[in-house]
Amino acid sequence: MLFCLDVGNSQTFGGVYDGDRLLFTFRRTGSARASSDESGIFFRTVLRENGVDPALVRQVAICSVVPDAVHSLRNCFLKYFQAEPFVLQPGTKTGLKIR
Repeated sequence: MLFCLDVGNSQTFGGVYDGDRLLFTFRRTGSARASSDESGIFFRTVLRENGVDPALVRQVAICSVVPDAVHSLRNCFLKYFQAEPFVLQPGTKTGLKIR
């Protein structure tokens, strides 16, 4: 499963995919200041409450306009999901041509 996060200034929007199928989405306010442990527990709880075993998450993708949040989120996913997140940031090679 793929766990995706879009981290904004006032809220984080997330979704979980099983292959090409979106299973569910969620929003969280104020998560940019959360510790890696707070985020890990929150994300695992969201998965369980939506009927998904957190152990099934194999991939994580993060895009963020809040650079300070990325370090904590990376540690969260390493500790609670044993997954190194892909972080979309300036300079990331996506294969898309942006003019």
